[in-house]
Order: sequence, then structure tokens, then C-alpha cells
Amino acid sequence: MDIDKLISFESNVIEKTTLKKKTKIKG
Repeated sequence: MDIDKLISFESNVIEKTTLKKKTKIKG
């Protein structure tokens, strides 16, 4: 498994989750 790809995938998921949370807070 490519560690760099795994890290970028993880940070990508975290970013999307954070965006969803921010959107929910805004309404």
C-alpha cells in the first residue's frame, strides 16, 4: 500500500467531514 496515497485519502476524508459539519452548523 502507498503510504502517501493513504495519508492524502485520510486528510481528504477529514476535510469532507469537517465541511459537512460546518455546513450543518450554518444550517
